[in-house]
Amino acid sequence: MTDAASVVPTLSVTGLQKSYGPTVALGGVDLTILPGEVHAILGENGAGKSTLVKILSGVVAPDSGTAALVGSPYKPQSILHARAQGDATVVVQVRRVGLLPLNF
Repeated sequence: MTDAASVVPTLSVTGLQKSYGPTVALGGVDLTILPGEVHAILGENGAGKSTLVKILSGVVAPDSGTAALVGSPYKPQSILHARAQGDATVVVQVRRVGLLPLNF
């Protein structure tokens, strides 16, 4: 049996922030994903979902905060750099694949 405290998170994000001028797009996100977990990022328009994914995918850089991928510092400089470190992003638009009714 594995001690839960000794498990190294697959992804750990602390205090991730991003602003565009005076607009705060992402305000201090903390997230931990353990091995074998699957997470969905949900929220209203403007909640920062896309910004978080763009930062983790190497599309944009955060203004502050830290990330670790399997215990090592993670600061992707580009999409290719992120992919080389094992990060791949899959975007699903639920309405377009017919999983929810259009009046959702």
